[in-house]
Amino acid sequence: MNRREITSPHNPLLRQLRRWVDKPKQCRADNVLLADGVHLVQEAFAAGLEGLDLLVDVERSGAGRLGGPSDEISALLEEADARGVPVHVLPAKLFRDVSPVETPQGILGVFRRPPAPSLDLGGAVPAAGAERLHDARPPRDPLEAGRAASERVHAGAPWLVACGVQDPSNLGAMLRTARATGVTQLLTSHGTVDPFHHRALRAAMGATFRMSVHADLRADELEAHVKSAGLRSVALSADGDTPLESLDPHEPVALYFGSEGSGLPAEVASSVDVHVRIPMEPGTESLSVPAAAAVCLYWLYLGRR
Repeated sequence: MNRREITSPHNPLLRQLRRWVDKPKQCRADNVLLADGVHLVQEAFAAGLEGLDLLVDVERSGAGRLGGPSDEISALLEEADARGVPVHVLPAKLFRDVSPVETPQGILGVFRRPPAPSLDLGGAVPAAGAERLHDARPPRDPLEAGRAASERVHAGAPWLVACGVQDPSNLGAMLRTARATGVTQLLTSHGTVDPFHHRALRAAMGATFRMSVHADLRADELEAHVKSAGLRSVALSADGDTPLESLDPHEPVALYFGSEGSGLPAEVASSVDVHVRIPMEPGTESLSVPAAAAVCLYWLYLGRR
């Protein structure tokens, strides 16, 4: 077991952690991400991310007065040992001081960010042979039927494009819904919050690790990638001229969402194929970005099922 005890608040690793928490852009510059809590650490390991350090509250590690660690934390400690990830044990107060959340679960992982994948069709259009799923005889095994249905849904899943979303929790909530509806591709523009910001990761609950993330793209790069994949670009707008229900759920699309206040940048808004509105009762304020994304994603998802 690779255990290291930290007792000083001036420890170099703790100083670095405080910089990452206080200045999340430094995480991007250093190519790391912070996974706080049992679930996010589990998801990061499951995604095969390279673990750099694992910090544990002494009371949760089995070395404190509370006795042994929980089964979940014990399993994560074993996983860290198997992968050769250094485990640092801290007093509870020190752990709270460096944790990015107010009520930490007693475990925090530092991971190398996943490399930016090459942009491909990513399930946005039917994969080779996917059309045969519609003509095949119904599988006799219910589990096989479920898998076939899932393949159909994922084959037509849209891309999610975030342009100027500023709140990390909003972006994380969008990613959580996107992954639940079969989306596997995320594109973000310059000026959009980092998808691997610790608050975005926490709101996404691990969904980010199961998506292809292409971040910090220029407007012309967004347009080029979407067009090269054969997708129709669809922007959500309160004054859009096309109602959401007119979209064909089976048409390959890229869904564009703008900032919480000003919407899409002008250069992006002028380049999309169609502006869509969500029907609402008169006098109703516009939906929040995560709510609008959820409505659109589920409309398309249910139509593909």
